[in-house]
Amino acid sequence: MEKQQLKMIQNFWILFFIFTTPELMSGNLVTHPSDSSNYPGCFNKAVERYYYAFARDPFELACDPDNLTNDTCMSNANDSLWYRQDKEGDSKVNGWNELINQTGRNFSFTSISTADTGTYLCFLRNTRLCLKVFILVVQTQNKPSCQDAGNCDVFIIRSTADIISCPGIQHFNVSASFPVKWYKNKKIFEEYIERPSLKIKDGQIHLNKIYDLDSGNYTCIFKFIENNITWIVKRTFMVTVVVENTRQTPTVINPHGVKTIEIELGQPVQLTCEVYFGYERNFHPVIKWLTNGKDEAENIRLRQGEVQESKTNEGFTLIRNAFLSKVTEEDLSTNFTCFSQNSQGNSSGELRLKEKESNIFQIKVITIPTSLIFVTIVCGCVGVYKFWIEIVLIYRHYFSKDETIGDGKEFDAFVSHANTSLGEEDESDDNIITEERFALELLPFILEKQHGYKLCLFERDVLPGGVYTEDVISCIKRSRRVIIVLSPNYVARNGSKVFELQTAVNSMLDNYKTKVILIKFRSLPDTIDLPHNVKKAITVLPAIMWKGNKSSPPSSKFWKMLRYHMPVKKSAAA
Repeated sequence: MEKQQLKMIQNFWILFFIFTTPELMSGNLVTHPSDSSNYPGCFNKAVERYYYAFARDPFELACDPDNLTNDTCMSNANDSLWYRQDKEGDSKVNGWNELINQTGRNFSFTSISTADTGTYLCFLRNTRLCLKVFILVVQTQNKPSCQDAGNCDVFIIRSTADIISCPGIQHFNVSASFPVKWYKNKKIFEEYIERPSLKIKDGQIHLNKIYDLDSGNYTCIFKFIENNITWIVKRTFMVTVVVENTRQTPTVINPHGVKTIEIELGQPVQLTCEVYFGYERNFHPVIKWLTNGKDEAENIRLRQGEVQESKTNEGFTLIRNAFLSKVTEEDLSTNFTCFSQNSQGNSSGELRLKEKESNIFQIKVITIPTSLIFVTIVCGCVGVYKFWIEIVLIYRHYFSKDETIGDGKEFDAFVSHANTSLGEEDESDDNIITEERFALELLPFILEKQHGYKLCLFERDVLPGGVYTEDVISCIKRSRRVIIVLSPNYVARNGSKVFELQTAVNSMLDNYKTKVILIKFRSLPDTIDLPHNVKKAITVLPAIMWKGNKSSPPSSKFWKMLRYHMPVKKSAAA
């Protein structure tokens, strides 16, 4: 009942203002702000503001025009009402209809159109009753380009320099006395001392170095005078920080190269095509399965699923599965190709099916007649078992063939480790070996300087400025081994480091010559959230335990085990 009484009071004051103002009754407002007379409270028949907008822009009318942010008004959302004069002269409230799409004291348009041109009233029912009048003109856009005030979403490239201009300002006679005002996410946008690379010059935002934080919703406001009327133009648009468009063809993660999987005849099988695409603003990827090099989209036996996409600021990972409901003999001689393409070219990986062999083992029993020979063999086996690593290293040094000759690889091992965060280790204590010191100092000192191996350290051997995921994949492809320094710190940051581990595992599954060496630098938690194949690899692959100071000496068992898993290289010392 109280709400109905309040509504009646509101309508009374609105009708009072409208019917006592001949200009409003006739639908003609005063066209010049100088011709004004104030009513009790703050009734004013002069137009408060003249706004000029462009179709398809987001737009917001503020009952308090000098407070664009609307921060102080959110708590007073119920003390204002918006009305618009109907062009048809609706007789409900003398041609004025109530508008309900408001936020606080502001009335917003998500996408304004020419139909929104008109006269608007903001009625404030605070301690002193107020009515404010606004005129809004919406201009049709002839061209969709940002210069001609179309869809003005702006894309700027990270780590480069660029300028953000107010769209369409060049089409107006903007007086020098009316500077452009900038807002970002409804907050005033200004220069600040902490960022000397940001300057505002001649109404433009100059960014000498672009960061991710420069993304946001920008609003520029400027004025122009026409027929002695000061018009206000507001442009709101989104600025998005992106990386530079890739110059690389897609990278097929799975199947990488030529991959063979074992299957059982008559059983169903799923074929997974996983491809990494570098960032492109206009992204039109192709990912599909081919059979024997032919595009057989209508093949009813090979059913291709929908494309699954995951996106980062660096690029896109797409997965497309294909399904065979029943594997036949014909499928064993078919080449299944994972084909991908972007604007730079195409890449592919090949998958072949192989019938699974029966697990039959033949056991040969050799009977030795004399107990002396038996005892000798047992003793010998015990000795060989105890000194097996040393024996293998000596044999490899003198008799084994160098594995690195002619294999096309540049590095002996790519090292993946977590960077120790401040507070996790007392890095000022030289006696404590952190993951970072172990990977960047101790590993190169022992493996490179003493045993002639060549490591790939991301911080040292990869040029800055590239795309991280592409650089990781390239480093692993060029390495014979991948050394993973495992710790809770490593797996807790489920992102870039887990991506390195997953890429290494996929590379090992696709190419038997690539091997993963796990170093358990610290015990892992019982429950870790990792991809299934990565979690399985951690539990199955052999791991070398790091035991702190006990493992540090070059003659320790730790370094012998690590060399045992490294490739045979003649330049490596015994």
